[in-house]
Amino acid sequence: IHAKSPGPIALSIEEGNLFPLPLTASGKVLLAYMNEAERSTVLKANPIYKKYPKPKRDEFLASLANIKETGAYFKPSDLAEGVSDISLPIGKHSTNGIIACLTISMLSTLNINKNIKNDEILAEANKCVKKIEQRIGVLGL
Repeated sequence: IHAKSPGPIALSIEEGNLFPLPLTASGKVLLAYMNEAERSTVLKANPIYKKYPKPKRDEFLASLANIKETGAYFKPSDLAEGVSDISLPIGKHSTNGIIACLTISMLSTLNINKNIKNDEILAEANKCVKKIEQRIGVLGL
């Protein structure tokens, strides 16, 4: 689903494009919530991850553990300069594990100029996740 920008300047990521799993916010969140065996299988087959030297692999795996611990990813994009990404799991409390991510990409400088705090953005994104979970019937499972 694509949301219209509230301001005159918009960031557009076209539907259907494929991006490298280890470089995207949603990919990192999905990896963070996979069981260890599944994550290991996926990463061993990933050409980008396979090229990482051991210290970078260890750092990457530690970042996935941090995502799962905090329940969100909120960092500058690895794919586009001047863009920040936030991604939250949908269905993390369900017995089947997460089923999707809510991911928001935003122009970093626009938010700085509007003095919007990251905590406010994260709180609103969490509200959206709860609404999605309610609508698809996974909230509180």
